Amino acid sequence: MKNNTKNKILFTSILVMLILSYPFKHKYKKNYNILDDDAFASYSGGLIYIGNSEYINNLENINDGDILVIDERNSSDPEMIICDSYNIKDKDIRNDVLEVLCIYEEMHPSKWNRSIESMRFEWLCHNIAYYFNYRVKDSRDVDLNNGDEEKYKHKILNRFFRI
Repeated sequence: MKNNTKNKILFTSILVMLILSYPFKHKYKKNYNILDDDAFASYSGGLIYIGNSEYINNLENINDGDILVIDERNSSDPEMIICDSYNIKDKDIRNDVLEVLCIYEEMHPSKWNRSIESMRFEWLCHNIAYYFNYRVKDSRDVDLNNGDEEKYKHKILNRFFRI
């Protein structure tokens, strides 16, 4: 019974946060560059590193604004994991990161296949869950795997909220 109540509160909180985050007249402007360096891209707050877990774990000289993405696209359920994604609250930066992931996929094709809209929605849901201290270990990093595409593919919500 307590779990059911907690889930209802979380669901209601997510809906309220979605409504409050509605971007009235907000236009996204690209603010990233693809690099020919250790980092795959740069954005307004730092660098975006993409690689397997060994590569990411062995990186040195990481700055506060840098974003680390673990490439697990060769697994049975291909995924890209954005480490500490709860720290990224700005919609434009989230959009930059997601576009960079799509460019990375184009340059290094795999079986990973996610739409920008479903990734935006999943990331927002992870951030809200983390903010409400719900399943913190699971919501800390957003894992954008193929299996969750349909789970977060709510076209009506995405069109209404333009997240």
